[in-house]
Formats: sequence, C-alpha cells, structure tokens
Amino acid sequence: MTETRKPKLLIVTTTFPRWPDDPGPAPFVFLLARSLLPAFDVTVLAPHAPGAAREEEMEGVRVKRFRYGPDRLEPLTDGAGIRSHLRRGLLPKLAAPMLILAEVLALRRELAAGDYDGVNAHWLVPSGLLAALLGGRKPLLVTAHAADYDLLRALPGGKAIVRAIARRGAIVAVSRRLQDGIRAMAPAARVVLQPMGVDTARFGFSAEARRTWRERLGIGDDGVVLFAGKLSAKKGVAVLLAALATMEPRPRLVIAGAGEERAALETRARELGIAERVTFLGAVANRELAGVYSAADAVAAPSVRDPAGETEGMPVVILEALAAGRPVVATTLCSAPAELVGRGVMEVEPGDASALAQALKAALAGAAPVDLAAVAAFDLARVAERYGRILRGEP
Repeated sequence: MTETRKPKLLIVTTTFPRWPDDPGPAPFVFLLARSLLPAFDVTVLAPHAPGAAREEEMEGVRVKRFRYGPDRLEPLTDGAGIRSHLRRGLLPKLAAPMLILAEVLALRRELAAGDYDGVNAHWLVPSGLLAALLGGRKPLLVTAHAADYDLLRALPGGKAIVRAIARRGAIVAVSRRLQDGIRAMAPAARVVLQPMGVDTARFGFSAEARRTWRERLGIGDDGVVLFAGKLSAKKGVAVLLAALATMEPRPRLVIAGAGEERAALETRARELGIAERVTFLGAVANRELAGVYSAADAVAAPSVRDPAGETEGMPVVILEALAAGRPVVATTLCSAPAELVGRGVMEVEPGDASALAQALKAALAGAAPVDLAAVAAFDLARVAERYGRILRGEP
C-alpha cells in the first residue's frame, strides 16, 4: 500500500525561537508549527540570530534560518522586537533593509526548491507581503499579530499593502480589534478571528510545581500575582507596580521575563517602596513556565499603548494562565477572547492603576473562577485544525 504524502507547509516569519526552549522570540509560532505536524510536513523559514543553527529539527519541525549579515550585524532577531530595535540607533536601521532583502532571496529560493502545498506567513509585513508577492498560486494564510497592523495603519501606503495581501489569501487576526481594523482597511478580505492557542495539557495546574516554585522563591503562604512576558513599554508593568503599591494586604509580585525596561522597573519598585515584594525572575524557559503559573494565585496582563502607538495583539500568557486555572486581570487592549471574559478573565481600562489594583484584589479573593471547559476551545490542537481548514479553502 502506498503511503499518502502529507501536504508540505512552509511557515515564514521574521521572529522565531533561536534554539529549542528559547524563552525569547515568539515561542507561539514554534508551538503552532509543532501542532500542525499531524496534518502537514512543516518547514519554518526564519532569520538567523547569533548562536542559532542554520538548519535544525525542533521536535519534528524542520527549521531553516537565513543570514542577513555577520553575527554583530544581525541585531534584529533576539526577541526584543524589530520595531523596538529600530528605535534604538543606527545599526538596526541599517540592518532592516538587509533583513528584508535576505528574506526575499531565501523565500524565493525555498519556494522554488521546496514543492510546498501552502504557506503560512506571520506578521503582515514583511513576511506576509513577501509571501503574497512571491508565492505564486500556492494557498496563503497570513497571521496578523498587532505590531504589524499598528505599523500599517500609520503608514500612508498601509491600506494598499493589506489589500494586496488579502487578494492573495486569507488573514488570521489574533484578536477582535485586529479583525475589525483589517476589515476596515480591506473590506473584501477574508479575515478569520483566531487567537494563537495554548497547549492546555502542558500548562495544566500542578500542585507539585506550585510547592517547588513557591519554596524556591521563598513565597510561603503569601498571595502571588504573576506577570509573564517581555519587559517592554507596551506591557504596562510600570502600571502594575503602581497598582501593587496601593494594595493592602500587599501580595507578592513575580515578574517572569526579560527586556529593555527591566532596569527602569527595578528602579521604580524601589521608588515606590515595594522592592522587597517584587521578584524579577528574568527570562524563564518555556518548559518551566507552566510551573511558575501554578505557583501564582492571579496573573496580570496590564498592557498599554506605548509611546510609538504599538499595542498587544492577544497575549498568549492569558491562555496559558487560564489553562493553569489562574484568573487573569487584563486590560481591554489585550483583546482577550470574549468567550473568556467573566470565565476567568477580568478586564480593566489600560493605564488605570487603581482599577487594576481593585481587580487584582478581587481575583486573589476568588472572584474570577476559571472555566476550564471554555479554555479548552483554545487548545493548540483545535487551532491547528482550523489553520488546516483555512489552508484547504474550507469554511
């Protein structure tokens, strides 16, 4: 009997983990790629980063990384965010066109040699636009996350770019805000609302992990609020610190993540007189993150609009926390799925430290029980099934 060949899927992205269990860039793209393996033979094309392999296999996903310069001239792919890098100085601005040119050449070469049956590009620009221009007639699905949409909305030619992508394929928006915004820019586009998803089994609550992490952190019986994510301005951690300073009794705050804002946030915690109640863990490997969620009593996602106008898409940490049974207090800018608001998610307005503090108090007191059945609808396996249907042109 002849074995049926799996369709070959190329995932193209400018942000991807640099090595297995990398806590930095876009682990959600890798997790989606891995969840698509039952239905597709998956290859990821991504930029190289210093220390990363040019080619490797990560849990069954074939990864190919293209160079866009020598190591010291590849500053854009460490997970801090390309737009964030571009605001820092001259070198990132010089590297950006080299990255785009290298992606054009690598994508053209891979499409010509790979005999792919479909393409999934992450972020509308540059990967979505390049896949639309170079992908020929191959089925195309472009995933919009947030920074890409915010950038195109501000550019004079942004609407034309979105329409060009939409003429070639479907667009997945990870939040309702993005879906509505993209439809306004390209009314004829097929825009599907679909958050990235979570491995609900992997992030399920563990009493053993809770004990281990609370002992490691010296937490005892204190109430614990967790923030997990990149320490950048749009994450709103400064507002979270201000909220913590007003709370009595004051819970412990555990911050799991790295980024350019860390030093300023540590200084702010000292200024507010709460430094002894705040623990900065730094970057946490993905394999350990589930245990950190179990150690918490509530999770904060205090996202704001940063000075450049950039916002969140739909932070995957919301789904990860809910999968662990931890209630989440998020701002309306997080665009948490409507099905989960009131079923484990409480929403407040961005930048309102007082409202954030009150909601966290309520969550710690048990006012936001998590509906695990509702969370199951966002399991990665179901998300992957939907991606497959879209790529096959099904409703």
